[in-house]
Amino acid sequence: MVRGALPRFCFALIFLSVVDLASASVGVVSSSPPYQVFIPSVYVPPPTPVSSVIYRDDFSDPSSGWPISDTTDARYDYNGGEYQILLRSSGDTAIAESGFSGSNVNVQVDARLATTSPGIYGILLDVSPDGNSFYLFTAEYVGSSNLYRVVNGVWTRLSAGGGFGGSQLAQHHLTAVRSGSLIDGYVDGVLTVSADDSTLSEGRVGLAAQTFSFQSNVDARFDNFVVQNEMSWATRADMPAPRSYFGAAASNGMIYTFGGTPPEGGPALNTVEAFDPVTNSWTERAQMPTGRFDAGVVTAADGSIYVIGGEGSDGGDLNTVERYDPVSNTWTPRAPMPTARSALGVVRAENGKIYAIGGSRYDGSTQVATVEIYDPTNDAWTTGPSLPEPDSGFAAVVGPDRRIYVFGGCCSALNPPEFDTVEALDPWTNSWSVVATTPSMFLRPSAVTALNNKIYIVGGGIAANNFVGSGGSGGHVEEYNPLNGTWTFRATSPYSDGSAAVLTSNGKIEILGACARYLVAICQSTEEGTIPAPGTLTESSRIVTHRSSSNTHLLSAP
Repeated sequence: MVRGALPRFCFALIFLSVVDLASASVGVVSSSPPYQVFIPSVYVPPPTPVSSVIYRDDFSDPSSGWPISDTTDARYDYNGGEYQILLRSSGDTAIAESGFSGSNVNVQVDARLATTSPGIYGILLDVSPDGNSFYLFTAEYVGSSNLYRVVNGVWTRLSAGGGFGGSQLAQHHLTAVRSGSLIDGYVDGVLTVSADDSTLSEGRVGLAAQTFSFQSNVDARFDNFVVQNEMSWATRADMPAPRSYFGAAASNGMIYTFGGTPPEGGPALNTVEAFDPVTNSWTERAQMPTGRFDAGVVTAADGSIYVIGGEGSDGGDLNTVERYDPVSNTWTPRAPMPTARSALGVVRAENGKIYAIGGSRYDGSTQVATVEIYDPTNDAWTTGPSLPEPDSGFAAVVGPDRRIYVFGGCCSALNPPEFDTVEALDPWTNSWSVVATTPSMFLRPSAVTALNNKIYIVGGGIAANNFVGSGGSGGHVEEYNPLNGTWTFRATSPYSDGSAAVLTSNGKIEILGACARYLVAICQSTEEGTIPAPGTLTESSRIVTHRSSSNTHLLSAP
């Protein structure tokens, strides 16, 4: 046994002889179970790395630290601005580790095959120090993608989905996301595999190539390798009771929820509950005078909270406005909104005035473009500039540039498709404009402006009312930069769409009333997301390893 040390990053080559993975089912790998196990595919654009990028390599520099080795079984080398893993033997897996070790990461790479024979390539997560345990996300031409867990050499397939089409000689974009216990794999922006597994929690990341038992000589090429920080999630105390279509707002370090509908149906709720993120506890507060759901909720400049409009127990739209004082725990009626509506957006502008934007009437089949402005000081309403077109079920938020942004929504709740536009109201010109398109068509998402001056879109539905997260498609958090109009896929939440998302005073995002993933139901979970700061790469010695089916050799790196 010979160990070699180099001064840059820690990389490893691992060569594994395994059974025929193409015939394995989800579960412990065996020789003949059925191969096709599909989960819903949801389009998500490939992430655009921003300030949270930890490591990037376009493989143009052969001295960037990836291992170089050529043996009877496999070749690892830089080749024409790409990294090459040429696997010569059949029924095997060859792995090259990178120098980054951590948890909650987003790993991306462009991959292709340089040969016309079928082949498999993939991304590694959470590789143990001895290389015997890891997660492996793979994709193959006109076949399937797979997510494996390997623990001390025992292979278990956790999930399987569709592969990539088109030419196998063309580049395809792979993304593997680890967020808490959730692991997702994307092929060309489509979610194909997903699993909830906490067996392995932290380790190195890297690249892999595989051959089937009936073939050899798979030449996998990789480019644009990126490691990015992922949002981390922590489960918080459940809401006291499950409900949906409630409103939420934060004031003085506390988070308050208002109204909604119970899971068994029935009259609109007038329930008010307060969540303390410090003590991780819920308490009941004074009930709303008017039971309602799908109302607009916003915190005023003085810390009081306004509940505006919504739908009442009789199914009719409300114009009722009620002010809640969290300090005295009391309610006060205020001037009614001129236009009764529900599923509207409500925000407080920099001047302290409250904008009630869009919404729907009656059964949700009629959307409105109405914008009305409330002055809390004078308890009076005025008419504002209408939306470019009627909209409801969207997310509205004031951005860091003081403009009011509207994300997604729908022309009609009963007549999809949803909108994929971002509209902004300029308070100086008092006019709307379309400033961007959304990567997905959101229906009923939440939006918060974080302390890093980015806007985060949480949950919601896409593509004909298919909620992001319901039925196994995964909860999404996408980041919008209003300064340059760009999007970044930031996280997959451990839960599906939350009924509301609120930014706390310490910059964390609280998802309230979330459903456990793959469960289509009204739920009550609370999930806290931490937005990552820019990361760093820990440098250490490099070890190059070649492993056969029975022997392990530690070789000195070139």
